[in-house]
Amino acid sequence: MYRYQDIERELELQIGMKQEVEVAMRLLEKDGHDKQELTASLRKQLEDVKNINIEMHGRLQVRG
Repeated sequence: MYRYQDIERELELQIGMKQEVEVAMRLLEKDGHDKQELTASLRKQLEDVKNINIEMHGRLQVRG
């Protein structure tokens, strides 16, 4: 049979584990958000490079 102290200790452990899970979830959410921002930035850079390439190709065709 559990004693009061055993139950109290188990409850404290469960609360601690729940807090750790909450922190981990917040970190994962932040990481996901950061990766979304990075992806958007890289897509913008890629689009810029594509446009520069198209412009340069057009200039070379005009010269040739």
